[in-house]
Amino acid sequence: MKISCYELVFSDDDKAMNSVAIPLYIDNVFHNWRELQGYIKLYESGLYKKNMTGLFSPKFKTKCGIELDEFIEFVEDNPGFDVYFINPSPQLSYWTYNVWMHGEKAHPGILDAGRALCDAAGLKLPIDKVTQRHTLKTAAYSNFWIASECFWEIYVGGVLMPIVNFLRNNINSKIWKEVHAPTDHIQKSVMLPFIIERLFSTFISENAEIKSVSYNYRMEYVDQLLLNDFESQLLVCGKKLYNYAEKGFLSNRDVAEFMEELTGLYQQHFREYYNGKIHPHSILE
Repeated sequence: MKISCYELVFSDDDKAMNSVAIPLYIDNVFHNWRELQGYIKLYESGLYKKNMTGLFSPKFKTKCGIELDEFIEFVEDNPGFDVYFINPSPQLSYWTYNVWMHGEKAHPGILDAGRALCDAAGLKLPIDKVTQRHTLKTAAYSNFWIASECFWEIYVGGVLMPIVNFLRNNINSKIWKEVHAPTDHIQKSVMLPFIIERLFSTFISENAEIKSVSYNYRMEYVDQLLLNDFESQLLVCGKKLYNYAEKGFLSNRDVAEFMEELTGLYQQHFREYYNGKIHPHSILE
């Protein structure tokens, strides 16, 4: 099994920050699209064919706390899956029902923008905060994954490229403006990349036939990924709620209601705590 990992670079002279990654040059015309530009290039060039292929950020180690070659080793040690992914924020699964619930608190309006974009691209995916529950096995708050040629065809070719083609052909549309509206984040950004990263969890949850596996952080390692004391306190509460939900002690509706409250508290603290502070994920190691 050949594994090819690429990293976006913006100059022919740039080197990848991840030592095992292959530099992938893009002209960055649509800079707000972030890694979506890389998926377009890899797909349209066919570089994903006959390989297990992934696209990674220079901030992989900063966000995930491990080297990229450790993730590749995880893929090699666990053959038989269509897609392997790593979630740099596993703690969120303990207090957020799914990626869209978190998204609407972090980026108000993302649900409406995401639905409108998917509808316009002809995609039928549940873009809402209660239909799917994203657990540690399905939640991903990044595009850090390595997948087979088949997965690239059905996900990048069948989901991301219809979105790309709609945007390419409708630059003056209302939907274009909605998904390029500014949103709060640790750096200046627009809505689109946060929609794109949430489609991964939505897609693998909607298609049970896809064999996916998440990098399994040990619980003590999850503790190391916590960004502040409030997250540590929230995790204590969230673990109990998560475990009750896993054991079926609470209905999905009750879990969703409790988690929406916790997600709101988390996001309120996030905004206040990082107002004027440097977020750890904005620093390259």
